[in-house]
Amino acid sequence: MELNRIKNVIILLVGLLFLFFAYLQINDPDSLIWIITYLIPASLSFLTLTNYRSKYFQYISPIYLVIAIYLYFNNSEITIMYIFTETTNESLGLILSSIWIFILPLLNNQIINES
Repeated sequence: MELNRIKNVIILLVGLLFLFFAYLQINDPDSLIWIITYLIPASLSFLTLTNYRSKYFQYISPIYLVIAIYLYFNNSEITIMYIFTETTNESLGLILSSIWIFILPLLNNQIINES
């Protein structure tokens, strides 16, 4: 029971983190794309907390990963943000989203199986 509570807190915190990432995109020139990109993993996190299960969640993960790789190798922008270029930041955000979307159903299955 205690492990389920910890997993739920982690899922909630990561969902809130992705909401914060979406908020940070407001001043971006292509903000609508990136806000939606970060709202999807946040929404999936909150759906997981309500025990909504879908086997199709994990199919979104490779899409994010392919887009991240494509964006990284086919973008010639060199706008340096704090540490990395904007392209690197966007690719890393997509990779983080991809990883989270992939493991989220696994966490959800463990929570349900342990109940």
